[in-house]
Amino acid sequence: MGGGLLKETQIVDCCRTRRAGRIRAALAVALAAAVAVGLAPTTGAGAAPPDPVRRTTAAAHAVTALQRQVTAQKAQLDAATAALGDAQQHYNTALARRNRAQESLRAARAHERAAQRQYRRAQADLVSVAVSNYQNAGGYGSLDVTSVTTLLTSSDPGTLLNTAVTQQQVDAYQSNVLDSVRQAVAARSRAVRQQRAALREITTETTRMQRLRQSAARSLLESESALHSLKSALIQAQATKRQAEKLLSQFLGGWSVADPHRAAQLNRDYARLAAQVGDPVVPGTGRWTTVVGASAAWRALRMIGTPYAWDGGNAAGPTRGVCAAGAAANDCHVVGFDCSGLALYGWAPYLSLPHFAADQYRSGRVHPALAALRPGDLVFWSSNRSAAGIHHVAIYVGEGNVVQAPQSGDIVRVTPLARVDAGYFGATRPLS
Repeated sequence: MGGGLLKETQIVDCCRTRRAGRIRAALAVALAAAVAVGLAPTTGAGAAPPDPVRRTTAAAHAVTALQRQVTAQKAQLDAATAALGDAQQHYNTALARRNRAQESLRAARAHERAAQRQYRRAQADLVSVAVSNYQNAGGYGSLDVTSVTTLLTSSDPGTLLNTAVTQQQVDAYQSNVLDSVRQAVAARSRAVRQQRAALREITTETTRMQRLRQSAARSLLESESALHSLKSALIQAQATKRQAEKLLSQFLGGWSVADPHRAAQLNRDYARLAAQVGDPVVPGTGRWTTVVGASAAWRALRMIGTPYAWDGGNAAGPTRGVCAAGAAANDCHVVGFDCSGLALYGWAPYLSLPHFAADQYRSGRVHPALAALRPGDLVFWSSNRSAAGIHHVAIYVGEGNVVQAPQSGDIVRVTPLARVDAGYFGATRPLS
């Protein structure tokens, strides 16, 4: 990392002897190189291995994927619950229909027994007629012996109606009685056949509904089990993500707080390189580029060591602050920057930013993740995890570091991003 930045410095020093236009052209090339290698000076820390970034990114992707799966599984669970409700309703309807069919079948059987009794009465009447004819005429009249035998012995109305009894015989022997028997038998037989057929159909449908209900219940249990497993996996993935982010934050700059001498050396190295770079402004295009972002970062880095002044700083540089409550009670006597004033100054050649951190969050459409930060990106801290609660802003300079105006009594300095403050909210890429 350091070698690339020293090369940048040599390019700038060499170009100082040439015309201003060529200086700016060479500086643009140097700034592009700075973006490629990061802005960290030579401190012996070495380049940050990409593994913590990859691990954090992979953990975030895993959480996102599992969240999508949980959402889809919840929808599937809702569908399974609805299907089980529908299946239960159809099953209950089928049971009710089967019960009604059974009641009808019992009624048909009662009608059958009544018809059988009616047949026996009619049979007895016919027997009386046959006996009377025999006694009066000395025989059975027009009834043959087979018919008489059947008449006297048959217990089945169907058998009686199938005997060889002619229409003249029916007319002669109480045809109205036989018609009544015939109608009763036919009605009984028809009712029994219909009800038995209906019962078979409804029993089949009830069995099918029962199987559907059982299948829906199994699907519901499977969906509940799958959702439980996904939720467990999501909890584990979220824990892994938090651990990865913690490791990444520690890797990005935890050493600085643990070693004040190293932190001071980091600021001296950045200040030295910023002085060698000189004026980093390059022609703007009205949109974000890596060179423009790096230029904004270098411009702010040139202010290392400038005092903090609440409400201080504008596009031209440090200004007198405003006295306020607490630690800022004396800031109206200090010339310097506050956090948003420093961000405003860094980006001033390319963008007019408001002097308010929460409004600066809206200066670009791209809000990069921690692992995707580039030099010049503005990073923010919030007191309530919302954009409205943003209370601090800094400029990312690469290698996990930011340049910031921390607080009253302090100075503009480089700090590891992870050690600036609690409540990190997110980042904005101006002009994106």
